[in-house]
Amino acid sequence: MKKKIILFMFTILLVFSVIGCSTIKGNNGFSKESDGEPRLKIVVTTFTAYDFVRQISGDNVELTYLLAPGVDSHSYTPTEEDYVTINNADIFIYVGGEMESWVDDSSDAIILPENKMYSMMDFVELKDGDVTPDEHVWTSPANALMIIDEITTIICNNDEYDSDFYKENLKSLTANIKVLRADMTKIENESVRKKLVFGDKMPMQYFLDEFGLTASALFDRCSTETEPDESMIANLVNVVNAEHIPVVLYIELSDGSVAKTIAEETGTTAMQIQTLHNVSEEDFENGETYTSLMTRNFEVLQAALGLKSEFEKKPIKE
Repeated sequence: MKKKIILFMFTILLVFSVIGCSTIKGNNGFSKESDGEPRLKIVVTTFTAYDFVRQISGDNVELTYLLAPGVDSHSYTPTEEDYVTINNADIFIYVGGEMESWVDDSSDAIILPENKMYSMMDFVELKDGDVTPDEHVWTSPANALMIIDEITTIICNNDEYDSDFYKENLKSLTANIKVLRADMTKIENESVRKKLVFGDKMPMQYFLDEFGLTASALFDRCSTETEPDESMIANLVNVVNAEHIPVVLYIELSDGSVAKTIAEETGTTAMQIQTLHNVSEEDFENGETYTSLMTRNFEVLQAALGLKSEFEKKPIKE
């Protein structure tokens, strides 16, 4: 009798064990564990990667964005908790290069296999900076199209079950970026001028090259300098005056104080442009995306390049 009772109890436990390990259908048909946890864990470092992954994967994955909104990606330093998060990921998507040199410098802390780590710089053809390759690859819409293709392939390779769902989302995102890119061609074809002035860093070389633009700036790319000397400011004032530049730009998460000083000195307008390293807390909470922020950029560029006459440069102060 005891043997029968033990056998019965073992059978019951086995049944509950099987039920406990069964899967249920999550949103969009994704097969999730019965505790509701997503199957894939994806960790990203920049807003652009975060936005692309969330648009492609929906809520099928557990997506972790290491930077909090409002944090400058150039000064980000991972915590011990961040390293744990990275090491528990199924997919880790980062930029690489000088901006994220901490990834290469953390070989002892990051034990994730190489086949789970993906640098966005590997997804496109790189341009040389002063010494090292320019890592701001996402600023070009043409590059963005290549990046989302690669991200979709990576996710599909790790989750073939819902690959059709991911590919459908890719089609939608691709269409949106292509519309954006088509609008941006007006910059090349219809603008009065081809030069931008940044009273700030200028991490948009891929974008400039795609649309035939040039730029003068206080600092290049990811410079750690923040305080320009008087001669640097005077140089940009001369450029603005000599070339009748109507708008002085500054990038997100910057207070724009230098750009505003130059604009006041030259009787022009200071405007913010998004380089999409990261976003403000307000933009993050409002659900802004790569395409919505680049559309905002297009409106700024219309002003800066002469596609909107109401922003044309005021008379130069004597």
